Amino acid sequence: MGSLIGGRFKVLGPLAEGELSTVYRARDTQTDQPIALKCLSPDLCRDTDALLRFERECRVLAKLRHPHLIGLVKMGWRGALPWLAMPLLPGQPLSEVLQPELPATASQTLAFVRQIGAALSFLHANALVHRDVKPSNVFVDAAGTLTLLDLGVAHDMQSLITRPGLRIGTVTTMAPEQIRGQPIDERTDEYAFAVVVYRMLTGRAPFRGEQQAVLRAHLTEPAPDAHAVNPAVPPGVARALRQAMAKQPSDRFPTLAALCERLELLLEAPATFPMPPPPPTSRRSR
Repeated sequence: MGSLIGGRFKVLGPLAEGELSTVYRARDTQTDQPIALKCLSPDLCRDTDALLRFERECRVLAKLRHPHLIGLVKMGWRGALPWLAMPLLPGQPLSEVLQPELPATASQTLAFVRQIGAALSFLHANALVHRDVKPSNVFVDAAGTLTLLDLGVAHDMQSLITRPGLRIGTVTTMAPEQIRGQPIDERTDEYAFAVVVYRMLTGRAPFRGEQQAVLRAHLTEPAPDAHAVNPAVPPGVARALRQAMAKQPSDRFPTLAALCERLELLLEAPATFPMPPPPPTSRRSR
């Protein structure tokens, strides 16, 4: 990208590319800190929805500070394109930490409940719904600190209805009211949060298959019993998750904080997030 962005950020190379933006690895020339520089894709500079979503993320990051929410260093415009600079977090997404078909430890699950539950409750206290809680939007560092990402999808609870035809969320974790385009509130995040906890405790998503089949299951099938899938899951935890994944928001816990409080009481483990050991290196026989 040539010259310094914002007069201080030197771009070192591409890091990741998403639907709406590209993230670059960069260095803050003022502090020498590693930076993740997120820039709206050039072909979306005239896309009103994309611009609004990107600007929303900038506003949320600028307004809200929490130990388990991604922070903001600076934001600005480069011509017609907005950009924002965030700390480049060490570690990896939770989706890469979780091993296919294997449950997470009780300690890892409790750390997720406490840390990401606190971040989401903070958003809810500020009248925001995240709308896309999923493992790939949670970052885990080597010390076991979890950080919630992608606040561009966060939605003001004072404007509760998603625009018709615009579905925000991920099929695996999407609440029934999101699928139907109905009003949403913090219980929508509660549903997705419970889906992630279920996956951590059982090693699998509650509903699996082709996209349309999963959407149908979210709408019509009762949430499966986590204890039946993994007998190590306490029955009380399984009941709490089934309540949090109820089809009707009114049947769920009144707040995500209430769900987290229940889970913390039932998950008896230290709230740490031990990272799995690296795979063994093969030794060549002599």
